[in-house]
Amino acid sequence: VGHRDPMGSSIRVAGWTLGSVCPPGWRLHGGSCYMVGSGAVGWAQAQGRCRDSGAQLVVIGDAQEQAHLQSTLLSSSWLGIRDEELEGTWKRANGSVLIRAHGEPNGGQQENCAVVRRDGLWYDYPCSSLLPWVCEGLAPNCSKSSLTPNCPKLCPTLNAA
Repeated sequence: VGHRDPMGSSIRVAGWTLGSVCPPGWRLHGGSCYMVGSGAVGWAQAQGRCRDSGAQLVVIGDAQEQAHLQSTLLSSSWLGIRDEELEGTWKRANGSVLIRAHGEPNGGQQENCAVVRRDGLWYDYPCSSLLPWVCEGLAPNCSKSSLTPNCPKLCPTLNAA
């Protein structure tokens, strides 16, 4: 049976450390690696910083991910969804639609980017607001025999204990 280390960054199976699943500064949860950005930037800058790391702004997919994110956040942070294309409809970067949450988005053309608060509620904010962000990338399979496209950015060197 495999066990994650206390920091959630590597997996141990039968005494072997299979390697760091997430790069330094990132945390493993489910099948994804998460990194809380430092400072506060606009939505486009946050998305760009995530892409530079081989990831994207976090998009909450289920209740477990929501709870994990809430335990991580220090303040309201950008989500990787917007309602710019069709006012009142949250959309992910890939174009898929999310169900509307408690009357949001409702900010008209002035508020097109999504924010998650520490209480877990989502709101639309002006995209130029300066806020923290969280990047999410799939935890890559970085064995030497199966390198994925994100491995150069998301995989640190594997090590054996």
